[in-house]
Amino acid sequence: KGQATLAGEMFAKQYYTNNMEEEDVSSSKYKGVAIFSSDFTRARETASLFCQQLQHCKIPIYTNDIVLETKLRERYFGELNGGPDDQYQKVW
Repeated sequence: KGQATLAGEMFAKQYYTNNMEEEDVSSSKYKGVAIFSSDFTRARETASLFCQQLQHCKIPIYTNDIVLETKLRERYFGELNGGPDDQYQKVW
């Protein structure tokens, strides 16, 4: 949990340092930061902590929510899990 919050803090610092001033963020042209996550519980919880930190720092979130995507789910490949790259074609 601490890592996700810290990641949000670090992102917020870089966001304001590198991109725009805080008052520019509220511009109607700006749609906010998009956060995508797997729909698996652990990933959703991590994304939620990250999102909460951004909101705490007044960074708008695109669609005001985390976008859950089933295509981001982890996959299990049985015996091929964690194997050498030359086995890639067998997996996919």
